[in-house]
Formats: sequence, structure tokens, C-alpha cells
Amino acid sequence: MSKRNMLAFALFCILLTALIVFANGERKTFVPKDGYVPDAETAIRIAEAVWIPIYGAKSIEGQKPFRVQLLEGKIWLVQGTLKTATNSVEDVVGGVALAEIAKKDGRIIRVTHGK
Repeated sequence: MSKRNMLAFALFCILLTALIVFANGERKTFVPKDGYVPDAETAIRIAEAVWIPIYGAKSIEGQKPFRVQLLEGKIWLVQGTLKTATNSVEDVVGGVALAEIAKKDGRIIRVTHGK
């Protein structure tokens, strides 16, 4: 076998090995039992990290405390709260930031802000 053919064969073997390794498309990764977003505190930190570049730190800080719910055990719903002129918290809908975050993988499903 000529040197050129040996080089071509070696290159073919390397490419074939790479194809076999990556063709599977599945890479092993650690997934925590309770998902990447296991609790309300983590959901809040993620929501703030997403909201602040969009709505500004001052706006988001003014919506504390945040309300958090786990919907159907799968989606974290994080919302700001509105305050009256007397600074008391009112349970009203609208005018606050809202984020829906997947518990399993931390995916941002929806971000919005009421008017």
C-alpha cells in the first residue's frame, strides 16, 4: 500500500470514528432529581437575571416581594407585586413582571410585563 493510500485510509478511519461517536447525538449530562430549578429561591434568581436587563434593576427591585407558584409540578411562575401609595402589598393582577421557568431544565418559557 502506498504512503498516499495509507494516509487516505487513516483519515477515513478517523472520520468514521468521529461520525460514530457523534452520530448518536446524545451526550450524557447530569440532571438533578428535582430538576435544575428545584425551589422557589432558584426560580426567583433566574427570573431576576432575565428581567433586569429587560426592565431595569430599579423597576424589578420595586416589585419585591416576588410571588412564586409551581404549576402542575413542572413550571415555576414568578411574579412581582404591586404596591399602593401607602406601600402596602395588594394582590392585584397586571403591572408586574412575570416569568415562567421550566423546573426540569431551567428553560425560560415566557417573560412579560403587565400594564
